[in-house]
This record gives sequence, C-alpha cells and structure tokens, in this order.
Amino acid sequence: MRAAEFSGGAIAVNELIISVFAFAVVVLLVYVLRRYGKLERSHARPISNLVLNIVLPANILFELGRSQLRFGHLKMVIIFWIICAVNVILANYAGRLLRCTRAERGALMLVCGFSATALVGLPLIKIIFPDNPQMVSDAIVASEFGMVIPALVIGPIIASVFGENQNELSNTQLMRQSIVNYLKSPISCSIMLALVISQTGIGGIVETVFIKKVLNIAGSGLLFLPLVLIGLSISGTISKKSVVLILVALLIQDIMQPLLAILVSKAVSLSATEEPIVKILSLTPAALVTPIFATKYNCAPWLVADVVFVSVLSILISMPLHYFLL
Repeated sequence: MRAAEFSGGAIAVNELIISVFAFAVVVLLVYVLRRYGKLERSHARPISNLVLNIVLPANILFELGRSQLRFGHLKMVIIFWIICAVNVILANYAGRLLRCTRAERGALMLVCGFSATALVGLPLIKIIFPDNPQMVSDAIVASEFGMVIPALVIGPIIASVFGENQNELSNTQLMRQSIVNYLKSPISCSIMLALVISQTGIGGIVETVFIKKVLNIAGSGLLFLPLVLIGLSISGTISKKSVVLILVALLIQDIMQPLLAILVSKAVSLSATEEPIVKILSLTPAALVTPIFATKYNCAPWLVADVVFVSVLSILISMPLHYFLL
C-alpha cells in the first residue's frame, strides 16, 4: 500500500470514528430524555411522518434531480439490487428458523436489506479519493439508484406487509395495497419527478439559488431526525432473543454483504474505479431510514432501532478491519 493511500485510509478511519461517536451521543441523549419523561415514544410517529412526507422527498429531488445516468452505472446498480434481494431473502429465512413473529421477520428484513451509504460509504469515498471527482459522482449515482431507491421503494412495502397495522387481508391483497399506497406517496412522486428532471436536460433547475435553498432547508433533517427516532424507539433492555437477532443482522450486513459484493463484482468484471466503489459502499451499516418505516407500520420498531444502533457502532471494528483487508 502506497503511503498516500495509507494516509487517506487513516484520515477516513478517524473521520469514521468521530461520525460514529457523534451518532451515538445524539441517540443516547434522546434516549435519556425519553427515560426522564422529557420525550415520549408517541413522538416517534409524527417525526416519521415528517421525514417521509417532507424531508426525504426534498432530499431525493435535490440529489437525483442533478444526477446524470450513464450505461456504466448499470452494473454497479444491478450488483446492489442483487445484494439487497439476497439479504432480504436470508433475513426472512433466518427469521423463520428463529421462530420470529411476523413483525420481527419484517424488521429483520428491513435492517438487513438496506444500508446507510450517506452516513459512512460516500464520506469514505470522498476522503480516500479526494482528487477523483468522477469517482465520487459515480459513487453517488450508484448509491442513490442501487441502495437508496430500493430502500425507499421496497422498505415501506416490507414494513406494511409484515407490520401489525394491517387489516385481515391475504398476502396478495396486502402486497397490492402496499404498492398502491407507495405509488401515491410523496417519496414515489419525488423519485419520478427527479428522474424526469435529470433525464430531460433540465437537471440544472435544482441548482438554481432559490430551489437549491428550499430543498436544502426541507431536507436538512435527513440525518438528525432519524437519529431522534432511533433514540425514541430503542428498547434499552437486552433479551436473549434480541441479542440473537442483532447478531444475525450483523452477520448478514457486516460479513456476508461485503463478501457477496466482492464475488459479484468479480463476476461482472467491474472497472478499476467501479470495483472500489462497490466494495466501500457494501461495508456500510443498516439504513437510518428503516426505523421510520417500522414506526409507521408498527413493524417491531424497537428491534429495528436496536439493530440500527448496534450496526452503526459495530463499524468501529468492522470498517477498519475491512479497509486494511480489502
């Protein structure tokens, strides 16, 4: 390893450690305020509605509306779709083996299937490859279309189908209802609008001073509000079952996911710049938005929050190890 690469990696690890500790401080502060009655778990639902209906749509419009797709991105996006599908299937199967409730299986699928690329993956790529703006741009597109969009499209459907806020409907009816509800949601509308804007040559509209300021303000809570939601939702207790489910999630997210990314990357022959992007993005923890879906549909939100919290903390060990190994 060249000295410059080692130096970049060391800076990345230091930035990572600071980010994780900041994450933990915010979550634990909210948890303490909840324990002392200053905040309540019932506050989680309006926060989740705020994120789903305003914060996420604004962020999607800003990020996707100015992204330019090219054919070379397709391989990376398909790899992340494959990883997402495999993780969801493994989590569902693991939940059945462990005799989990329907809501617990859905929670396990949510935390194993989707990753928080904006929290760790993209910042690492920007730090390690500061002089390669094209690589950073490719990573943003791969992250948005390969990992963020699947989370925003499939996540609500999983939470709705497996959550406890459901009528006495068959699985087919539940799936159909969930898809229809998603297509009418602000997130779906913002994704479709962003794709139209980015692919019709008017993507610069989101870069105008006024529109950019509006979207930045509306989307500025994308990191903070999910952390508040996690603090409101974490159980604060440790049971044998929760420990087992957390370990299963970490096994899938921290070990099987990076290995799968390497295997699929080799199989499709990625370029010298695309392969590091896939490897680094595959190392990210569970997505911070999953507690939002779990809260809205009552899909074991305590389990989702616990796993996300531990998953982010676990990267203090797994990320440096993966970095020096890969």
